[in-house]
Amino acid sequence: MNYRRLTIEKREKIHALVNQGKSNREINETLNRSHTTISGELKRCKTRFEYSPSKAYSPERSSLL
Repeated sequence: MNYRRLTIEKREKIHALVNQGKSNREINETLNRSHTTISGELKRCKTRFEYSPSKAYSPERSSLL
């Protein structure tokens, strides 16, 4: 399995697209990622009111790539 983490840039793009009211599948098509990746990311990193790319991004974890 070829696993790739989402970059901060991709997470910021997800944030922008969510705020535009795009569905997980529309975001998936834009970012060329699985809709389940998008769904999992949103579930994992949603605050009470909205998705937070800064909450999702960990520079320490990104350096592992």
